[in-house]
Amino acid sequence: SIYKYYMLAKKDINRATLLNLLSKEEYLKILFKKSTTETMRTMICTLYGDSIPTSFAKSIEATIKQNDNLDILPVWDVIKGKWRSFHISNIISVDIIEKKN
Repeated sequence: SIYKYYMLAKKDINRATLLNLLSKEEYLKILFKKSTTETMRTMICTLYGDSIPTSFAKSIEATIKQNDNLDILPVWDVIKGKWRSFHISNIISVDIIEKKN
């Protein structure tokens, strides 16, 4: 497969935009500062149902809504194969990995 990458502008990094992109076929490569250790982390993630194992996919809506803190966003880490989360306010950059047709 061929993929193209492009970076999301800093002004567009917000919960609504991230949820919109994550729920589509794209993966996001997110560079963020981990809250507990202040270290930089990179995660390739999605909320696209077809990219998440069936046993986990049915919990997408519940997973997103379970946290009252709107700054925390749970996502499916496609490399680690599990749910993880990050603080939106700690994001340094977002690269959109889009499949080219």
